[in-house]
Amino acid sequence: MAGKLASKIALVTGAAQGIGAAAAIRMAAEGAMVFVADIHEGGARDIVEKITDAGGQAAFVALDVTQEDAWAKAIDEVRSTHGALHVLINNAGIGLASPLTETDYATWRKIFAINVDGMFLGMKHAMPLIKQSGGGSVINLSSAAAMKPYENMAAYCGTKAAIAQITKVAAMEGAKDGIRVNSLHPGMIATPAWDRLGNLKGGDFADKLDLDAMAKETVPLGYVGVPDDIANAVIYLASDDGRYMTGHQMVVDGGQTLL
Repeated sequence: MAGKLASKIALVTGAAQGIGAAAAIRMAAEGAMVFVADIHEGGARDIVEKITDAGGQAAFVALDVTQEDAWAKAIDEVRSTHGALHVLINNAGIGLASPLTETDYATWRKIFAINVDGMFLGMKHAMPLIKQSGGGSVINLSSAAAMKPYENMAAYCGTKAAIAQITKVAAMEGAKDGIRVNSLHPGMIATPAWDRLGNLKGGDFADKLDLDAMAKETVPLGYVGVPDDIANAVIYLASDDGRYMTGHQMVVDGGQTLL
């Protein structure tokens, strides 16, 4: 299949739904062979089927991003089946809302383990194969929350800020090997993640959440983004369109961080 990512091998984490699924589908449509990586096998296999039914190439790979042995196994599978890796999308992440002083340590550690440790382990194990493949692109999903604090979201904001800074270090280290590393910062995007935020200020956040109303008040463009808005940015950063960009924080938020 011809396209901006023709003949490229890519791995996307957290690809069973939301932004990860949209990115995997778009990358396959642009010609990439996509490894759909997730801890949720059913949803991930549904995305693989959707890609292959459309004429694309995809395969499921089981991956708990917090486990180093799982990362080693996943990258070994990519190497053994295709011999190369050109694009890594570290998308897996979670966010739970609670006041800082009421957040239990186990929850705090879980958010950091998935959002930050998972990204670190992904780069540690994937970048050597990307180097061997002649270079490529790593895209780490951060958030507008890396740049703007949100009440009751200390762990989430902290992890997303960490992703942005670690990305810059990785970009400096990867440049000599032809590896570009950028962070992507979505704003208000309609995904299932919003339904998992939990409690905010004593009420049920998911039940009270009206994204359209929030967007009119907090997003200059006045509307909520969709996963394909982020997938478009992924294609740019993953392809030769973004060949001269590394260490960059690409914000796709409708102007939310301006306020």
